[in-house]
Amino acid sequence: MITTSNNYEYLYQDNQPRHHHKYLMSPLMSMLDNATSSGKEKASVLDIGCGNGSLTNEIAKKGYSVVGIEESHLYHGYLKNVLLAVSGKIDQHFTSLWDGGHIKFFSVNTLKTLLELEGFINLKFDFAGRFPYIWKSMLCSCTLKSEA
Repeated sequence: MITTSNNYEYLYQDNQPRHHHKYLMSPLMSMLDNATSSGKEKASVLDIGCGNGSLTNEIAKKGYSVVGIEESHLYHGYLKNVLLAVSGKIDQHFTSLWDGGHIKFFSVNTLKTLLELEGFINLKFDFAGRFPYIWKSMLCSCTLKSEA
């Protein structure tokens, strides 16, 4: 009998690649290759919401310095999230721009604001998922102003 914990939203059995690698690796590697095409050393990667670390591991295998963090929260309620999105208040509700705010939900506007406040420039966004405009993942490439 296998006993699993109910403390996690996603119960991974191992660190093997999952279905999302099929549509996420190509745009991600393209973004990383573009960031390092000028002959500089390979970019550093922060994988926020890394789950079991399988994607983080695949990026590291390609020679990138990568850190993955995962902060799983219990399900917040699908209908509530849909209503917040439709009303245009999802950024306000799930803001990451104040201490204690959620860290799991980012929009382009929220992530752009947060990165610019911390001195990042040259922000470029791309998206990946099974269906266009209903993306599962947001990719962001940027440069710390002091390193530009």
